[in-house]
Amino acid sequence: MSSRRDLAPDWYELTLCHSTPGEQESLPGLWLRAPGDLTVLRDADPVVVPACVDASYRPPQKLLDALVEAHERGARIAALCTGGATSAPRWPRRWAAGW
Repeated sequence: MSSRRDLAPDWYELTLCHSTPGEQESLPGLWLRAPGDLTVLRDADPVVVPACVDASYRPPQKLLDALVEAHERGARIAALCTGGATSAPRWPRRWAAGW
């Protein structure tokens, strides 16, 4: 797979991180391996929380803590679809979602 970074400005750098090491199944048959752990959230801005396949999923406490810490230091956080609903109970402020 080749990179086409020449097609867009260098506004952002994408770094994937995990709360659980190893490969994780995102969708049936789609496996992801993120190179970084939650320490990459210390410098990330914005932080994008992906959607979850199962809306009843409850993220690990260490992930929720890392998201709150990122928010407290001023990082912008965007959650996609069910990603917001699964992490919302820990947000220190009200949040909004759009479908």
